Amino acid sequence: MCLLCEIEFENEDCEKKCNVCGETKSILLFDKNSNSYNKDNRRKECKACRVSGGPKDSNSGDNVRKKYGISRPDKGTCCEICGKVPLDDEEKGKSTLFMDHCHDTGTPRGFLCRKCNTAIGTLGDNLEGVMKAVVYLEGLENDGWKEKFKIDLMEEIK
Repeated sequence: MCLLCEIEFENEDCEKKCNVCGETKSILLFDKNSNSYNKDNRRKECKACRVSGGPKDSNSGDNVRKKYGISRPDKGTCCEICGKVPLDDEEKGKSTLFMDHCHDTGTPRGFLCRKCNTAIGTLGDNLEGVMKAVVYLEGLENDGWKEKFKIDLMEEIK
């Protein structure tokens, strides 16, 4: 049940606003997304905005790769961030690395595994967001978390 409108999700009366076109549409016009943090487990973009060539084309990484004539990486190629080799989709015989690209300029950046690609996208798909995460993590190293939560080191020992 939708916590916003108290209507069953699969009911066409439940509506949602697309974060790309700004239109409010039936929830049925938004693809399901099991990785979503949204309460409704649907994508933030409507199907119309995600179609090929649409403003939020779900194949945009492949489109960038093809535009610049970049071939898919060979099986066994490592992610350019974590250095791990992702599991391959044996049926398709293709690497499961994704073409990372700048969403503003459309220029390719490299091949990343799903986790790393999702991570930088979640952080804003830019250096500023990633650096904010770095600063946050650095501040919590070497017992920095204890200062943050005002935990007395002497009390902890007892």
